[in-house]
Amino acid sequence: MTSFRACAGATTGTVLDGQLATFPSDTRLVTISIGGNDAGFVDVIQTCLLSARSACSARVAEAERFVRRTLPGRLDRVYDAIRRRAPRATVLVAGYPRLLARRPWCGRVGQIDDAEQRRLNEASNLLARTTAAEVRRHSGFRFADVRRAFNGGGVCSRSPRINGVNGSAISAFHPNAAGYATYGGLLSNGAKTAGKAAVFVRAGARESDRIIVGERGRVSGVGLAVTVTC
Repeated sequence: MTSFRACAGATTGTVLDGQLATFPSDTRLVTISIGGNDAGFVDVIQTCLLSARSACSARVAEAERFVRRTLPGRLDRVYDAIRRRAPRATVLVAGYPRLLARRPWCGRVGQIDDAEQRRLNEASNLLARTTAAEVRRHSGFRFADVRRAFNGGGVCSRSPRINGVNGSAISAFHPNAAGYATYGGLLSNGAKTAGKAAVFVRAGARESDRIIVGERGRVSGVGLAVTVTC
């Protein structure tokens, strides 16, 4: 049995206030990716896309301060709540990729120059390190670091696995189908020892776009990477 609980724009508060409410106590495998929206992911991207470099740098710095000072406590509360709801579950926590390929900007909207791309990728690195550190503090939790797997697949790369801004606004800077396949492959390795089917969706993907990680860790279904508003 699988269960889908993702929602567009989900934050740690969303998970605590609603997504865990119907968690069966006998759940054996949980997958979650959370924290980016708490740090203001959408506003950071919009600022860097549409504003001057100085504004981008300041907004990224603000998000980084949040990740260092506030996010660990929020992640701790979510992970503790998951453990209370599913005491025997293996929990796979998926990180976020570096979004930008450090190549000339290819979008029809806005501009993110090389310096801004570097700062955004540095923020992604900080988010990954912070999440991994918190995961290590929780027994039965495992961190799936996706950054290396997404190398060469950022926005404006030759073979992107992250959507740019040339299509639907709600899918921009989220994985495309190839990106979700990459996520699924990484999580399937972590699911092998659990022996149960699971659904992985990064916060924001709709039910038709889920990745099902089946028994023996096989990726049995991959949908498109889009987001919808609850």
